[in-house]
Amino acid sequence: MNRNIRDEIALMSNYEIIIMLFRYNILKNQQLCIYCLINMAFGIS
Repeated sequence: MNRNIRDEIALMSNYEIIIMLFRYNILKNQQLCIYCLINMAFGIS
């Protein structure tokens, strides 16, 4: 994985990470799991 991308993710706020994962999940499938996204977001940071 590109180091620059990892650094950008590390600098993101929890809110930005949630939005990013939310958009990714919309593209991946139509079933949204807000609880899962929030858990993932706080797990990263």
